[in-house]
This record gives sequence, C-alpha cells and structure tokens, in this order.
Amino acid sequence: MNQQNIFEIIKRSQKIYSRFGISVFETIALKKKPIVFSKYNTNDKKIIFELEKKNLINIYNKKYNKNLKSINIDKCYKNIKSIIEKKL
Repeated sequence: MNQQNIFEIIKRSQKIYSRFGISVFETIALKKKPIVFSKYNTNDKKIIFELEKKNLINIYNKKYNKNLKSINIDKCYKNIKSIIEKKL
C-alpha cells in the first residue's frame, strides 16, 4: 500500500483511529477528526489535550469506550490492516 492510497482511505473514512504521532497531524490536515489513543508520555499528553481542547481530535479512552480498562493496540492495528487490505 503506498502513501497515496493511505490518504485516499483517510479521506473516505468516517472514523479514523490512531496512535498519537505524525499520522494524527496528517489526518487533521485532511480535514478529518481522528480518534486518538492517549499516551502516558507527559509531553505527548499536553499536545493531545491541547488538540482536543481545539476540537481537532477525540480521545479514545475518554469518549468511545469508558468500560474498556486496557486495549491491545498492536493487535487492533493488525486487525485493521487486514480489513483494509481485504477492501483494496
């Protein structure tokens, strides 16, 4: 999958789940509001909360599943990747 395809998938997607990183800013630049998995790194948390305050992102743990105590993000990404690959 090349980068062009990823941006097209992001544009067509209704919900975008992402770890905090460059992809979050790329998604925002494409006029989408990603759902971000919060991190425990203090510097990243400050940026995450600032982006949420500006209504540019949603934080997964706060709004999307309050009953979920832990999530295996790596397993989720593998599942999402396999779903995307099947649709392409």
